[in-house]
Amino acid sequence: MNEEKKAQTNLEDALNKHETFWQEKSKLRWHVDGDRNTKYFHRVTTIKIKTKIISSIRDGEEIISDPQKISEHIVDYYKNLFFSSYIVLQDPLLMEEEIPKLIDDTTNQLRTMIPTLLEVKNGIFDLNSQGAPP
Repeated sequence: MNEEKKAQTNLEDALNKHETFWQEKSKLRWHVDGDRNTKYFHRVTTIKIKTKIISSIRDGEEIISDPQKISEHIVDYYKNLFFSSYIVLQDPLLMEEEIPKLIDDTTNQLRTMIPTLLEVKNGIFDLNSQGAPP
C-alpha cells in the first residue's frame, strides 16, 4: 500500500512538472513571437475568436441559434434596459421630489445672466494690482 501511494505521489509530481513545463514553454513562445505579425499570433487570435462566439442564447424557454436573431435579441435587451431607466430619470415630478429647490426663479435668473462689458471692466479694475490673481 505504501509503495502504491508513493508511486501515485510520484506520478502526480511528474504530471505537475510536465504541465508546468508546457505552461512555461507557451509563455516563452508568447514572449518570443508575441504580437509580431507571425503565424503563431494569427493562430492564437483565431482560436480566441472562435471560443468567444455566442452560438446560442436562451430567451425564456426559447433557444435562439440564428446569429442575426441573437444580435437583435441582445440589442433589444439593452435598449429596453437603458431606455426604461432613462424615462424614469426624466420624470419632472421625481426630480422636484429628490432635488430641493434652494433659490427662487428670480434669483436664479439674476445669477445666470451674462455680465455686461461694463461689469466685466469694473470687476477687473477693482482687483488688487499688487496681489496674486484669485
